[in-house]
Amino acid sequence: MPIAAASLFRRCVVAGELSHRRLSSDQRCRSPLHLFNFSFQLQRYGFNLFHGLDGSAGMLEIAKRKDLYLELKQSMLGQEQLPYHSDNYDAVIIVGALSDGQVPVSVIPELIRVTRPGGFVCMTTRSNISNLQYKAELEKEMVSLQSKILWEQVLVQEVEQWEKATSDKEITQETDYIPGVIYIFRKVTPSCH
Repeated sequence: MPIAAASLFRRCVVAGELSHRRLSSDQRCRSPLHLFNFSFQLQRYGFNLFHGLDGSAGMLEIAKRKDLYLELKQSMLGQEQLPYHSDNYDAVIIVGALSDGQVPVSVIPELIRVTRPGGFVCMTTRSNISNLQYKAELEKEMVSLQSKILWEQVLVQEVEQWEKATSDKEITQETDYIPGVIYIFRKVTPSCH
C-alpha cells in the first residue's frame, strides 16, 4: 500500500510540476507500516522536507528516531485545529489513519486549510466490510468540499490487495487481503471577483 500510494502521488505531483524541495506534511506518524514506509518511498523519489504530526508522544519519539522529519508536532487529528498556518504545505499526506475508530472525517477541511492553493492532499482508506460506512461518509465529505470549490479530484485509485486482513471476518475464499483506495486532490486556487 505505501509503495502504490507513493508512486501515484509522485506521478500526480510531477505532472503538476511541484518542486521536490517544498515541504510535505505527514499527518499522523503512527504506523511504521504505513506512513513511515510512505515517507521512505517519497524520499526515494526526491522528496525530503517532511513535517510530521501525531496524537501520541510515544509515536512522535519513534518518528524522531527515523530521521525523516524536520519538525514533529503533537495534535489530535479531527479534534482540534491543526497546529500549522493556512496555505502552508505543498502536499499534505494522511496514509493508514482514515478509518472507523481512528481519525474522524471532520479532519478533511483542516487538511485543505493547511495546503497551499495548487497543492496536493493525498489520503487513503480501507474498503473492507467493517469500514464501508466510514468510507461512504469520507467520500460524501469529499464531494461536499468539491461542490464548495475548495479542491478538485486528481485521482482515485482502488487497490484490491491493500493490506492483510486482521480479522477472520474480512477474509474471503479468494484472498486474505482487504481492498483500499487512494485519493489525491488539488486545492483550488481562489479566484478574484
